[in-house]
Amino acid sequence: MYAAEKIQKVTPLTKHSLWHSWKDVSSEEMKAFFAVILNMALNLKAQLVDYFTEDWLDRTPFLKDVFSCLRFLQIFWMLHLVPPVAAQGSVPTRWSKVKNVCEYIDNKCKEFYVPGRNVAIDESTEGFKGRIQFKCYNPKKPTKWGLRIFCLCDSENGCVFSHIPYYGKTTTESLIRPDLPFTSRIVIHLAQVLQAHTSGSGCHIYTDRFYTSPQLSQELHEMKIHITGTVMASRKDFPCDLKKKKLQEYELCAYQCDMKIMYLSFHDKRLVTMLSTFFGPQTQLITGYRKKQPVQFEKPTVILEYTKCMGGVDRVDQYCGWYYKWWKKLFFWLMEVAVVNTYILYSLDKKESGEKLKTRLSYRRNLITPLVGNVRNRNSRKRGRPSSSDLEERLNGKMHFIMQSEKNQQRIAWFAAEEMRKVEGEKPFSTVKHARGSLDFILEIGSRSITLNKIINKNKQHFNYFM
Repeated sequence: MYAAEKIQKVTPLTKHSLWHSWKDVSSEEMKAFFAVILNMALNLKAQLVDYFTEDWLDRTPFLKDVFSCLRFLQIFWMLHLVPPVAAQGSVPTRWSKVKNVCEYIDNKCKEFYVPGRNVAIDESTEGFKGRIQFKCYNPKKPTKWGLRIFCLCDSENGCVFSHIPYYGKTTTESLIRPDLPFTSRIVIHLAQVLQAHTSGSGCHIYTDRFYTSPQLSQELHEMKIHITGTVMASRKDFPCDLKKKKLQEYELCAYQCDMKIMYLSFHDKRLVTMLSTFFGPQTQLITGYRKKQPVQFEKPTVILEYTKCMGGVDRVDQYCGWYYKWWKKLFFWLMEVAVVNTYILYSLDKKESGEKLKTRLSYRRNLITPLVGNVRNRNSRKRGRPSSSDLEERLNGKMHFIMQSEKNQQRIAWFAAEEMRKVEGEKPFSTVKHARGSLDFILEIGSRSITLNKIINKNKQHFNYFM
């Protein structure tokens, strides 16, 4: 319906229009398309057309065997996640193009996995420089321009449990507690989602200085949820004594209020301020390095645990890839999240059963093959003899001979005699004579004479013989 409507708008088509060859996409083709997208993430190139080039340096046979460049671009350009606006009968909104898929992936993440006690809340930025109103900019991030997605992940393995794409003012107005700052509302919203899908309370949320505040810690304390994170000293209700305190290297200063909120300042390479409703000012002896020399010093436990548990969302960013229009960027990000989550579930299952675990790269490649199925580009030009199967075992551990001439057969005769000697412990052969009237050869081994065909027929387990 979507493609027909788009093509109808440009009808009549020009003589050389690529849409003359358009046909509806089958479910098998769609699975193969997703498999190709997953494979592209493993082999990044500058442009989409570079994947289908015949240039020797950049040639990628897998993609051309599955799709022609024209067919792949047709599917990519016609890709959509919702029916046309006229069919929906409603006014389009900022999130309408991707809302259904976002909700579906989010529900599946909650359905198949329950995170542990420690979770991390952070934003993931999917790089994008196109024209869109809710594009974000952060000069301190590696990816400065892009789409912002707020995620709640398991601190242990990085599995995404819930996410909120940021659509600007629309997202802000949809959150609960309008009396609180936006950053606090994001954390409280995700915390309520976590409580609604898990039994009991007492989970521990890790956040960075963008979210952490004394006000947020009080709200989560009432929800019976712990919080630990870095905090800006300029936040409201932050103790004034810690703001003014000048600390020497490795010096520690902590403050605890009646709400069991612990504020801590520690000077390592620079000043670090922390807030926690779970940890105290306890320290651990660790070994660090200054000017390439080992140095032992006491470091607060809260900082060590924060460093250990806060990287869940960053791990997801590391595993996820690239793409084009903003909603396609978000869609492919969701697809990557689904792959990452399924691998985490797979690894947990294998560890529990004690089976050998595949690497992340091997798992992704094994996922691509069944998705492609039997979809092939029939117009692709292959060199050599066509194969009946991509997985056909050409050499199965046995010796294969293709004899097309007397010259080739004479070479095989010498080799066969040597193999015969190894198998039966015979003495080295002395001569090889051509049998008159046939293409067979006579091998003289000691006092015996035997033809080549008899050797091969007698030792079929060692020879596969093709005429």
